[in-house]
Amino acid sequence: MAKRTGGVVGSLCEPRARGMLFLPALMAVVIGWGGTAASAEDPLDASLPSAVAEEEESLYGLNLRGYWSLNSGHLEEAEALFNQVLVRQPTDLPANLNLALVEMRTNRLSQARARLARMRQLYPGDPRITPFLENLR
Repeated sequence: MAKRTGGVVGSLCEPRARGMLFLPALMAVVIGWGGTAASAEDPLDASLPSAVAEEEESLYGLNLRGYWSLNSGHLEEAEALFNQVLVRQPTDLPANLNLALVEMRTNRLSQARARLARMRQLYPGDPRITPFLENLR
């Protein structure tokens, strides 16, 4: 049987390491397509809210919520969420890059430069850092 890899279904099945947002997509499918969540007899009824809560507090979930806040213009909320990630994982690259972006948008350019310099030392050659550094010039 051929493996389906294209389109929306194929992209939703990609691993999270490729940057796809599986949990929000799953929630849209569960709530949106069926009109309601699973039936009362379904064991997912009890476990799904717990899984969603766990995901929201994971590093991935905190980064995701911070990214949404950043893109919505809620810079203080985004900063708080990225800092929660960094308390648990100080070298988390996405949180550091997004926090540098918050610092740039709030005119804390020296902090952003220092943060990006640390990330360049920790992750030499990572192409995600370069655009941030170029925006500071």
